[in-house]
Amino acid sequence: MILGIDTSTSVCSVALWDGEKFIEWEDKNPTGHSSILMPLVKKAMDFAGGNVDTLVVSRGPGSFTGVRIGVSTALGLQFSEKLNVYSVSSLQARSYLDGFDGIRLPIIDARRERVYGACYGAMEYEEINAPFVHFLDLLKDTNEPVALLGESIEHFYDMATKALTQEVTLVETRAMAKGAIRAYLEGKFSTDLHPVYLREVEAVRRRKEKEDADSGD
Repeated sequence: MILGIDTSTSVCSVALWDGEKFIEWEDKNPTGHSSILMPLVKKAMDFAGGNVDTLVVSRGPGSFTGVRIGVSTALGLQFSEKLNVYSVSSLQARSYLDGFDGIRLPIIDARRERVYGACYGAMEYEEINAPFVHFLDLLKDTNEPVALLGESIEHFYDMATKALTQEVTLVETRAMAKGAIRAYLEGKFSTDLHPVYLREVEAVRRRKEKEDADSGD
């Protein structure tokens, strides 16, 4: 069986793939995933009855703390359970929408009107951290319908419907450990287990700003 983990946002998600179907568990904890991830993993492992041989984890981008917890947990399970561990993009995991032929745009709120985002389907665009208007400018050049996928992204959906002339659909995503496994099954995975943040951790950025200011004195 394949075990999937996604902790990139406020929803902590764990899933199993038994070769025929997905079994999913999730929990939303605004205070963090450190207290709820392992209990969910234990439920999945108990359900699998020791038949898990592969683990897939979303490596980011997303919540710095959440991504770090997910990846570190995967590394721990790699050794304690002797699993083959792979990583996938958190955006790729959120990109699936069966039956939709337009542009799939999964986004994760990066604050200050910025998002982690990438385009899949009728338009391909690499994952970046950018102001959401950057994606709106890209989409203005096409008439393809757009599916905006993510969690608690109504604000960006409103921006998109006002700025774009084509049809825009809002898709609320939640249990994305399933999407992580789908990405793995499609071969869109890596053996690199380093978290992907797409921007500096806030503390590092502030320290660099202070160092630059001090050097200019």
